This record gives sequence, structure tokens and C-alpha cells, in this order.
Amino acid sequence: MSKLLPVFFFRKKLVSELTKTTKRAIRLLLQTFKLKWVVLTSVVTKLFSRKRRFSLLSLDELPREVEGLKIYPLFKAKPVSTPLPSVYPSNDQSCFLPPQVEYVFPQIKVFCFSKASLFGGSDFIFWNNNAVFSNLMDLRRDYFREEYQRRAVINLKINKIIYIPVDSSPMHLSEAACFLSACDINYAHWITEILPKISIFCADKRFLNAPLIISDGLHPNIIESLKKVMGANRRIIFLKKDRMICLEKMYVVSSVGYTPYEQRDNSKQIYQGMFSSDALNNMQEAVLKSSVLNHVNALPKKIYLARTSALRNIKNADEIENLLNDRNYVSIELEKLSFGEQVNLFKNAESIISPTGAALANMVFCQPGTNICILSRKYSKASYWYWQNVACATGNVVTYILGSKVRWRHSDFTVTPKDLEAYIDKLEGKDEAA
Repeated sequence: MSKLLPVFFFRKKLVSELTKTTKRAIRLLLQTFKLKWVVLTSVVTKLFSRKRRFSLLSLDELPREVEGLKIYPLFKAKPVSTPLPSVYPSNDQSCFLPPQVEYVFPQIKVFCFSKASLFGGSDFIFWNNNAVFSNLMDLRRDYFREEYQRRAVINLKINKIIYIPVDSSPMHLSEAACFLSACDINYAHWITEILPKISIFCADKRFLNAPLIISDGLHPNIIESLKKVMGANRRIIFLKKDRMICLEKMYVVSSVGYTPYEQRDNSKQIYQGMFSSDALNNMQEAVLKSSVLNHVNALPKKIYLARTSALRNIKNADEIENLLNDRNYVSIELEKLSFGEQVNLFKNAESIISPTGAALANMVFCQPGTNICILSRKYSKASYWYWQNVACATGNVVTYILGSKVRWRHSDFTVTPKDLEAYIDKLEGKDEAA
């Protein structure tokens, strides 16, 4: 035994020295090539975690006749007309070329998976060694938000994903419907992409008893909107980020709206999104049916949505607000209103002027024919068609007033007052009288 001790300590010291050397080498590598720690962890995960590797499949790529999968059709494919929006000044119309004219929103279905799992804060459904994702996402065009969050590593060459989070004690349920998303904390994504899913699912009598899985920690207004469409006596399971649930039966609704979190190659034309008119109209009807309209006559008909965000603000906001107040527009700070109050405000408005921002998603509650004007910056890669696509899916169109040119998409900008006055004059018929 005494003879083995020197060998043991020598090996222990050797391993210790090798570990120190490895750490120094890794540190030098990171410093030399300015690599982030996620790169190293990704490599280690790829080498040693094959059990965490899944094949990537969109909902549309799933086999139609296979054990453990049932499909329930909800809405047929339907075209959405998207005319070119009006723009001020008129010489900025070129920012909207080429015109889109229309798109066809695909069929909406409910997929029922047997023995599937999911993680809180993620769009992926894990089933039969596959990571299933939205049928509208272009894998080679769009990033998953989980990639930005360092929760997933994607290999596009072999269509594989390594999902990094692990839950050693997952929950187990017999059945539930998944309405999780990595982007559900964003109000616009919630209103246009997630809440309509919940609305059409809960309206179908075939799924009356299925609980809903929703992300934990969402804004109170989002929770209020959820309760307006889900009906009574429906169980909600609030799931924390990276908490795992294994289900004997999982319901998943195909996309009812989609816009990418981020594109892999921003040098290419920006994808502007698409939205189902059937799903949005179903949600609008459910929300308005459950909303109590108080003091409707006292609500302003002409509103201006004052923006208080840290990004994309109007530099001459005071000048613009004073101009609009002189033209009988009432300034509103939406963050001070409940969801129900916001719905009533948009439903009864005849003219809305607002800087671009998530609050504009409430336009889905506007009556057809509402005048919607968006103040935005002039930016070569701006997704101007996004709001037009949302508006057109619910029977409206938008007008843009483009301000100063910027080099960064989130930069503050200046709006030219005469362009805004020209828009209001045309709205009120004053330019024709002149």
C-alpha cells in the first residue's frame, strides 16, 4: 500500500497540472479570438451530450399518418389582401417597394401529440426524438430566440438541435394544450400570435377539458386578455422558464400569425410577417363579447398614443403632441390602462396616431375603416409592412409618416410637423376644400 501512495499522489498532481494547463489554454483561446463562453459550452455539449440532440421538424413536415399523432383541421387557407399603404411625404413611397398585393395564410390545425414534452419559455415541442417548431418559420432564414438566449445550439447542415436546459424532476400530466413562446412577454407577439391561438382552441368543443400551459410571470394585462378568451372553468398551468412538463397527450395549434424574432442574414430582404384573418377576428369577437363597455360616449374619438419607451422615441415629441392637441387629439399613455380599457379605447376610436411600437397591436380591436397613422423613422431595413399586414387581416389599412433617416433600427427620430398636418388636413377634407 505504501508503495502505491507516491504513484497516487503523482497521478493526482499530474491531473491537477493538466487541469490548470487546460484552463490556461482555454482562457488564452478566448482572449485571442474574443470568443464567448457560450461557444465553448456549445462545443462541449455537442461532444458529450448526444442524448440532448434532436432532429428539427416544422409542424408542416410531420408525417400525416403516424402512430402518436392526430390532426384536427380548424380553418382553411385564406388570402389576405395587402394594398400599398399611403406614405407622407409621398416621395418616400419607394420605401414600401416591391408591393406585396396579397398573401395566402395557410390552413390552421390542432396537432395532438402522444407522449411529448416541453420546456417553459420555449417554442419547441419534443416528440419522438424531434424538436418540433412553427410551420411558418424558415429555419435557414430565421433565428430561434433560444439561440440568442444560449439555450440551444443549431446545426443547419444536419438539421439538428442541442437543447441545453435540463430539468431533473419534470412534471407529468395526462393532457394539456401548449401555448408557450420564447417571445410571449412581448405584447405585440402575444396579441397577434398567441392569444388568437388560445381563442380558437378554447372555442372548439372538442377541447373543452384541456388545461392551458402558459408562461409564468407575464404582464397583468396579458393575463387579463387570456381570461377574456378562455372561458370559465378552464385550468391554467403557469410554467416557469426551463421547467419541463411531460404529457401523455399534448395539443398544439399551428401558427395563426408569425414574424421572425431575428433573421440570420440581415443583408437580405426583411420578412414582414403574416396573420390569419379568421383567427384574429375570432379573438376580437371573444374579447369584445366578454368586455364591459362603460362610459362609451365619454371615450375620445381621436387619440394619440404617447410613447414612453427608451427606444425609437420622437425627438420633437412635445412639438408633435402640441400640434395634435390643437387638432383635438387626446394624448393617451396606454401603460396606465388595463387591457379592457385599451380594448374599449381602440374599439371606439375613429382616428389613431401613434409612434411605431407594440401598443399598436391593439389595432386588431379597431372597427373596420378606422384611420390608423404610424409615425416611424426612415430606415432601409425597417419592417414597414408588418403593421399593414396586421391591419389588413382585420379589415383596416395604415398610413405612414416617415421622419428622419437613421442608421440603427432603434434610433430616435424627428417627425416633420408639416407632413403630419398634411395627413390630418386630408383626413378632414381640408386639402380638397383648399
